[in-house]
Amino acid sequence: MRWYLPGLAALTFMAAAPAATPPNISSVGLEVRFVVPCQPGDPIFVPVGGAEELCLAPDKVFDGSAVVKVQRYPVLPKAVMEITAAASDRLYDMSYGKIGERLGFVFNGRLIFVPLIYEPVKTKDLQISLKNDPDDVDALVAAFPGAAATP
Repeated sequence: MRWYLPGLAALTFMAAAPAATPPNISSVGLEVRFVVPCQPGDPIFVPVGGAEELCLAPDKVFDGSAVVKVQRYPVLPKAVMEITAAASDRLYDMSYGKIGERLGFVFNGRLIFVPLIYEPVKTKDLQISLKNDPDDVDALVAAFPGAAATP
């Protein structure tokens, strides 16, 4: 599956499986970190549907505090995650020199997305497609509903 950011970037996603939450990762909420080579003693994540063992950088690109809201597509297991302008700028800055590397999206202690960076990511709306259970999208939307609608 590909993640298309309108005219800006395309990322490839792999679904992710439950794993024990490493000590430097929050067990509740969302964190986005770069995938890095594993060193002895590093916490390991296993993507859903795969057997690959991945490790994540200690520094966050952004976390759940940068998420404005998540909206679900009506039929497809797909969501659009809106992030703040500051998080978008940080994502761009940090992805600029990282072509060919991957990001790890950890939600509630599970590595749920592992996109490949094809070009620097500069957008506030991250389009996310999931192959795994649509309940994952529903949980993500419920965790980040955005501001209450005003009458």
